[in-house]
Amino acid sequence: MWLLLWVSLVLADDGPVRCDAVWLQPTATCPLERVLAATGTGRDKTTAEQAAQSRLSELVTVSAELQEIQYPSRAMDGRACGAAAARHGRISCSPAMELSHTKTCFVSFSADGCIAVDALELKGLAWKTMERGRQKMCSAVERAHQTAAPVIQKKCLALCLEEALVRCP
Repeated sequence: MWLLLWVSLVLADDGPVRCDAVWLQPTATCPLERVLAATGTGRDKTTAEQAAQSRLSELVTVSAELQEIQYPSRAMDGRACGAAAARHGRISCSPAMELSHTKTCFVSFSADGCIAVDALELKGLAWKTMERGRQKMCSAVERAHQTAAPVIQKKCLALCLEEALVRCP
């Protein structure tokens, strides 16, 4: 109980926060049966929650569109799934004071079946650079796969949204 009180007091103060958002269950509006997770960082809890929730919604939307391409007999509405993720996704946050400093961050992504994209090196406040790095990497992955088959486009974007690696040593 004291730990919970301490965490809530620390999160109440301004300071960088890391949040993880998770999609655990299918819903009536989104029968997507996969566990998906996304991370967001921010200058405070509200910003980090919004970043994690936004990334999870995009990930669930893309994953639903991918499943619909792979299994056309199982109709899936990507937008409805994204909205369901925003309503039903579970978010947990923790203080991340190590993200309050200016750092050089390295962003990378690789996955089987996806076109290799050059790693990025960004400098700035770590929490902000982590967010910008994920966005830039997944935009690069999306551009690299513009001419690929739709199933490859969705698969690689979903993998990037979930697995892009950002390190700020």
